[in-house]
Amino acid sequence: MKIAICGKMCSGKSTLANYIMSNYPGYQKYSFAQKVKELCSELFDMKGKDRPLLINFANKMRDIDENVWVNQLLKQTSGKTNCIIDDVRYQNEVDALIEDGWSFIQLNVSNELQKKRIMELYPDNYQLHFNSMNHISERNEFVFPEGYPQRVLDTCESNYHKNIQEIKSFTNNN
Repeated sequence: MKIAICGKMCSGKSTLANYIMSNYPGYQKYSFAQKVKELCSELFDMKGKDRPLLINFANKMRDIDENVWVNQLLKQTSGKTNCIIDDVRYQNEVDALIEDGWSFIQLNVSNELQKKRIMELYPDNYQLHFNSMNHISERNEFVFPEGYPQRVLDTCESNYHKNIQEIKSFTNNN
């Protein structure tokens, strides 16, 4: 099964991908942003995670070809099974992955919990990440065809065990 995970920053996308990979051997993680990060590190000597640079660079490339990152990722995953993408952020990515037969898990996080997680994950530059919270890539608003296989999970701490059961059901039934 190919699983695409979408959600706002610090909603738990990578945590969920890592959980699935550790509990269901054979899954490999892919990322739209991996190539962006590689290029920003190489071309701009980026250290750490410079979210404004990453967003700006990725969008400049999308200005040239809206599907540049989609096409790159679909080439990587072509002919493979047991794939996970942990950073779906745009509708064109959703549309291409639907066409390619991916199943979706959409994570929701409250603004309060999101800010708390951002401050914990990025203690030295959390304000830069706060400034990106309203960017289109952080809205987590997608249109899915009616009945398309997806799960929507609220990632507050009190839902942890419920969400684990949902993930087990999702991975076993798709």
